[in-house]
Amino acid sequence: MPERNCLACTDRQKITRGCDTDAKEITTIDGDALTRCPRRPLLDKPQRFGYLFWLYRQKEKGYLPERGGLNDQPAKYLAYMGIIDRALDFCTSEKQKKEERQRRRDAALKGRGR
Repeated sequence: MPERNCLACTDRQKITRGCDTDAKEITTIDGDALTRCPRRPLLDKPQRFGYLFWLYRQKEKGYLPERGGLNDQPAKYLAYMGIIDRALDFCTSEKQKKEERQRRRDAALKGRGR
C-alpha cells in the first residue's frame, strides 16, 4: 500500500479513502479489510499512539511496564509491541531494497562512463 499523506489528499480522495466516513474503496492490510483510512486512528487519538511509541522506546531500552520478564507482561502490551516491531521491520526492509536499487542504478550509470 502506498504511503498516504493527509495534507496531500484531495477532498475526493478523502471521500474515496474513508477519511471522515466509511470509504468507497476497501483497503486490506494483513488480511484485515479497512473501511476507514489507516491513518484515522492515529489522527483521532494521537496521545494514545504517542504513549504506545513511548512504551516501545522504553522496551528497546530494557524497561518493561510490569515486573518480571517479557512473558510476564500483559498480552495487549505484547500485541502492540509486536505490531510496532513488524512495522519497523517492514520499513527497514523496504528502505534496504530502495537503497540497493539505487546502488545498482548508480553502478550501471558509472559503468556507462557517466
